[in-house]
Amino acid sequence: MTSSIEKYNKIIELRKDNLSIKELTIEYGYSSGSIKKYLNMTDEEVEQIKIKKNYNRKKESKYSKIVNIIFKMLNDNQPYEYIIAYILKCGYNGSIISLKGIIKIIAKNNGFDYIHFSKYNTYEYYKDETVITRLELLKYLLTIDSNKLNNKDIENNLKVIEDKFSIVKIIKDIFNDFHNTIFSKKDTTLDNFIALHQNQIPSFCKGLKRDIAAVKNAISQTINSGFVEGNNNKFKLIKRIVYGKQKIVNLFKRCYLAFASTLDDLSLLQSVIDSLSIKQKADISIHFLLFPETFGRTFHFS
Repeated sequence: MTSSIEKYNKIIELRKDNLSIKELTIEYGYSSGSIKKYLNMTDEEVEQIKIKKNYNRKKESKYSKIVNIIFKMLNDNQPYEYIIAYILKCGYNGSIISLKGIIKIIAKNNGFDYIHFSKYNTYEYYKDETVITRLELLKYLLTIDSNKLNNKDIENNLKVIEDKFSIVKIIKDIFNDFHNTIFSKKDTTLDNFIALHQNQIPSFCKGLKRDIAAVKNAISQTINSGFVEGNNNKFKLIKRIVYGKQKIVNLFKRCYLAFASTLDDLSLLQSVIDSLSIKQKADISIHFLLFPETFGRTFHFS
């Protein structure tokens, strides 16, 4: 193994030799990339090569400070919930799941009883307690239609929640402002929204600025891609239903039939139906039974 001093002397020599890169690779056994790197190095960088570096330092694990504590508490037959609570009190800010895994490994490797954490993950509320989950609260805050706000627990305690957690009212106000901006039909309101809330939701406002023209068009224009996207979803649904069972010709006929209920001239549609086999007609009849919204006219399946 080449020492740092030997490597340093070797690099000094190759930097002095007036040879091509190809000749230097043959002479000194380095790759062409390494030769280029050594030739482009400054004198200070070359001097750093001869300084011996210590690569044997072991990186300290984030669990190294708590392993001994866990072992001692297990050895003292401390309950597992006490161990977790004490580790958290000592300043541990990692994942609780990872902490439980470390405790299990230490217990297993040192012959302690097997640990079941499931009983520590459950919590029973008192009967007179009102429980409101974060998902329920967000759903309530992000619902505009008052007819759909049917959560009486949140409705009765919303003022208390807003007083205790100011972020709740901020989320509610921002969402209402953005909803009013989108349906205002005035693209200038978007600039006002960004200026008002860019400090509170910087990443969202940055995304709006990046696509400002498209968002303003969506606000001010009545034309949108909803019709096209809806038809695309319908096509994909039909494709998933018949994929692998019917060929492209039959797939076209199935898609055509699904959209034919809006046609005024049914002669082409009837010709498509007449060209189908008995089994295909039966399949199409079943399709219309399963998806009645596609069946707007009466057709003859003989």
